[in-house]
Amino acid sequence: MSEEQKNPVEKKKRKKWPWIIVVVIILVIIIAAQSCGGEQPTAISSNGSAEPKSSAEQSNNSKAGKTTFKIGETVKYNNVELTVTNFKTTKGGEYDSPKSGNEYAIVTVKYKNAGKENISYNPYDFKIRNSKGQITDNTYVSSIEKDKLDSGDLAPNGEIEGTIAFEVPKGDKGLVLQYTGNIFNSESEIDFKLA
Repeated sequence: MSEEQKNPVEKKKRKKWPWIIVVVIILVIIIAAQSCGGEQPTAISSNGSAEPKSSAEQSNNSKAGKTTFKIGETVKYNNVELTVTNFKTTKGGEYDSPKSGNEYAIVTVKYKNAGKENISYNPYDFKIRNSKGQITDNTYVSSIEKDKLDSGDLAPNGEIEGTIAFEVPKGDKGLVLQYTGNIFNSESEIDFKLA
């Protein structure tokens, strides 16, 4: 009599182990994906309540993997309430001048810590995308020096407002401010349409 015939129960146990391992691996992957996904960006109305998006907007946003908001609209994302409060363009000043055919886009943003732990803020959390799809970092403009957004931390319920400058093509009506929240993670992107 062979070893397998002597102990059929042992043979059945050996066949189950690979399936148990596969199931455990799948569960770990699902749990990790849910915890890394983070919170979905939510618009907050002027009375402080979360505004549901229309089904068309939700459909468009889920396909693109991004959510687009307007100037003055507050967005809550991972305990940060973020608002673009002002946008203007300028041709520069005595000490600053953009390249020929360009101008400066001056964007004022407001952070509020809606969580229970400190959060970081940084002008490098933002980039600007023009109508040709070019994405650029912020630039130094002396005229906004007193109002510029620096980097630091906010305690719970703390807030800060500051200005960021970008060099963009003159008269571009397709400018979009992009917030990633982390210079190393471009997946969690929120867009603010500026024009």
